[in-house]
Amino acid sequence: MNRRWEPWLLVGPGLALYAVFGFLPILWAGVGSVYETGFYGRGWLGFQAFVDVFSNARFWTSLWVTVKFTAVLLPIGMFLTVAISVILSWAGSKLQSLARLAFFVPTVTSAMMISLAWRWIVLPGGPLSRLIGGDILWIASNPYAFWTICVMVVSISIGGSLLYMMAAFLSVDQEIYEAARLDGCNRIQEAWYVTVPAVMPVIVFLGVGRLSGLLQIWQFPYSMTGGGPNYSTTTIMLLIYQEGIGAGRLPQASVMSLFLMVMVVGLVLLYRLISKRKILL
Repeated sequence: MNRRWEPWLLVGPGLALYAVFGFLPILWAGVGSVYETGFYGRGWLGFQAFVDVFSNARFWTSLWVTVKFTAVLLPIGMFLTVAISVILSWAGSKLQSLARLAFFVPTVTSAMMISLAWRWIVLPGGPLSRLIGGDILWIASNPYAFWTICVMVVSISIGGSLLYMMAAFLSVDQEIYEAARLDGCNRIQEAWYVTVPAVMPVIVFLGVGRLSGLLQIWQFPYSMTGGGPNYSTTTIMLLIYQEGIGAGRLPQASVMSLFLMVMVVGLVLLYRLISKRKILL
């Protein structure tokens, strides 16, 4: 067999999966934004769906909510991931294993189960209300609903990143730490001047993945508040679901999907560019 085909045989299954589950949906969204199919479809729409979306106040509200979620959750999540990893790097191996397990379990648990548990905690008359001695509408009033979802997402989303970060921390050459101690560095200085710069490529990688995920967040607002109150937790991804699946307005949902794709790709590329320059500096 010609060995030139070996690389293509190896990457072929991955390319096929990407074509079916990645490229084709994008292509279908492009077609669906200007052409309405189905039994009640109107056929060629032109740019009417674009006009409907960009003139809809709910779309711009959902964009602002998505930006707020990302602006709050990205720095907090990355800071906690790095800070917890630094603290655990000072602990023993048994404590590290227990901590990794404790943080990782919520990551692999069903989002619906976690949401049901959180709803039970924060609903009036629940454990949180009894703890603080009063009833607050945590998921039915502003701004409590937004911040309740933020706390929930942070508490369950750092487990996967923590595994990567801990692995990166443990891979740093110990001789570098010995040299830092000889220079008089304490543990905090070692973490700031040695560990964090050494694992910066991993931090950038995790930041890119987290940024992409936060821009597409929808399941927790959907299961906790349904996008309310007054659309204050309706993200673009949740609005796409509501418009496409709930209301059957597939052309409008396709337009929002394309907009979200462009926004995610653009912000991820910008984030990588800025982070790469900081690493080089």
